Amino acid sequence: MDWKNYHRLNVIYDFMDNLARECPSLCTVCTIGRTVEGRDIRLLKISNGRCNNAGVWLDGATHPREWISTAVVTYVADQLVRNFDQHPEFITNKDCYGWGERGEEGSSEDPGNIFYRGPEPFSEPETCAIRNAICESDTKFKVFLSFHSYGEVIIFPWGYTSDPCPDYVQMLEAGTAMAKAIQKASGHTYKVGSTKDLMYYASGTSTDWSYAVANIPYSYMVELRGKRHRFLLPKEEIVCTAVEVLCGVMKLMEYVDKRCKKPCPPRPCPQPCSQPCPQPCDNDPPCRLSRSQSCRSSKSCKSSGSCRSARSHSCRSSQSQCCESSDSQCQFPSKSCNFT
Repeated sequence: MDWKNYHRLNVIYDFMDNLARECPSLCTVCTIGRTVEGRDIRLLKISNGRCNNAGVWLDGATHPREWISTAVVTYVADQLVRNFDQHPEFITNKDCYGWGERGEEGSSEDPGNIFYRGPEPFSEPETCAIRNAICESDTKFKVFLSFHSYGEVIIFPWGYTSDPCPDYVQMLEAGTAMAKAIQKASGHTYKVGSTKDLMYYASGTSTDWSYAVANIPYSYMVELRGKRHRFLLPKEEIVCTAVEVLCGVMKLMEYVDKRCKKPCPPRPCPQPCSQPCPQPCDNDPPCRLSRSQSCRSSKSCKSSGSCRSARSHSCRSSQSQCCESSDSQCQFPSKSCNFT
C-alpha cells in the first residue's frame, strides 16, 4: 500500500496483514469485534514484547468521510515498524494499538440529528469493541490519540462542560509539544486546547471517556488538515500531513516518557471518589472525577451486532526486540525489516 491515494477497507486490512507477515516479532493483528453490518473490526499491535511497556492507542476512520485519518494512522504504523530499531527508547518502550451526559448540548436523543448519541452508552458494536480492547488489555495505556478531520487542532477533555479537566496544564503542555513538532516539520500551526474551548460542546466523546473512565492520562483528539478543502483533502497532501503528525506523535512520546520518569509525589483526590483511587504511579492523577466508574464496569453492549472481547485472539508479540536509544529525529529512511 502507498500513501499517494486513499484506499478502501480491504486494502488497509491487507496492509495490516502484510506488515504482520513481514515483521512477526513486532506486529500482530487480531479481530476485536464486528460492525453493525457484520464486517470485522481489526486491530494492529506493534510491540517488542516487553511486559513493562506503556500502551499507546491510535485510531482513525471513526467517521467515514474523514479519509485522511486512516491514511495518517497507517503511515505512522508503517514508519514505526520499518524503522523500529532506529527509534529512541521513548518509542520502543511503548505498545502501539492502531485502530452523553449533557442532553441539552453536545449530543442529541433524536435519531435524525447528526449528533445522535444512541439509546445508551456503548449501544453500538463498534464502540463496544474499542471499549473492550482497552479495558480488557493487560497493557496500561498512557496515551490515547483519535485522529479526525478537519480543523488543525489538538483537543483534550472536557467536551461536555466548559470546566477545565484536573490535569489541564499538563495536557496543554503535552499537546503544545506536539503542535510545536508539527509546526517545525511542515510550518502548519495546530491550535491546542480543550474540546469546548476550541470547538464546541461535544458529549460522549472517546477522549472524555478514555481520560475519565479508562484513566488514560494523555487523551487527545487530533483534527487534521485541512480548512480549505474540508473533508476532501487532496491526495497530494497525504504524505506531508502524515509526516507532520508522525513528528508530533514522537514528540508526545518523548514528553510522556520524561514526565513519567519523574518522582511521583502523592496527591489527594481533587474531589470525593465513588470508586477507590488507584495507587499513585507515573504521575497519573489518582482520581479525575467523582462520577467515573471502573472501566470494566461500563455498560455491556446490547446491540444486535456481535461484540467480541479483545482478548479472544492473542495480541502478543512472539519475540523480544532490543532497542537503542538515540536523539529524537523526524527522518525515517525507507528500509526493509531485519530482525536477525
